[in-house]
Amino acid sequence: DGTVVFTGLTLAVAQSASVDVLLVADFNAPGITTGQTFRLTLSGVTATGGNSGLASTLAGVPFVGNWQTLAVPGGLALSAGPRMPPAQVVASGTPAVPVWQVRVQAGATEDVLVTGLVVTPTPTVPAGFFGTLRLFWDANSNGQFDAALDVLIAAPGQLTGSPAQCAWALAQRVSGGTYQDWLMVADVAGTLGQSQALEVAVGALSAQGLASGLTVTTGLGLTGLPQAGGL
Repeated sequence: DGTVVFTGLTLAVAQSASVDVLLVADFNAPGITTGQTFRLTLSGVTATGGNSGLASTLAGVPFVGNWQTLAVPGGLALSAGPRMPPAQVVASGTPAVPVWQVRVQAGATEDVLVTGLVVTPTPTVPAGFFGTLRLFWDANSNGQFDAALDVLIAAPGQLTGSPAQCAWALAQRVSGGTYQDWLMVADVAGTLGQSQALEVAVGALSAQGLASGLTVTTGLGLTGLPQAGGL
């Protein structure tokens, strides 16, 4: 709580006329948390008649503004998962191969909804190299695909385009101050050259803060890209 006094004003209002005054504020005080509310009250105005020089009669105060709710921008941090699948030799036709594990952690200030994810293989491979790519919430964070435990985050995807990439549309909520370990699982259909490695990287991610409404492009923090694993 507090009071702000504006002095030195020179606003002139013509007789029988009106002027709309807008009060705006910047918020940068430490300790602000999402969900805090406030409102402003106009408690008094000092005015003098332009012709008489006498104090003007005042009506309509106190004038109370509407409640406003503060939202502190959150963030999302990506890092290698605790059980990143190791480099491995994989034969063509092998199903359900864990490719990478990534930890997705939301900042403490708000829940974050991850709405999209794009992965790209390096070196470039044909679009049909993977039969399907699936993205799971690795429930026990062990870096292995457990069909009975792991939760499918997005519909199975495939590589498309040139260079080939897989783009998932998601609606995965990560609660503020918590993390999820995500596991990408691939059905390998193609063949690499002998001893050739394949890296699959998370190159782009879209998300929105559920309290602030901010996205990655409008102020929601995002760190840790790209994240990569491979065969």
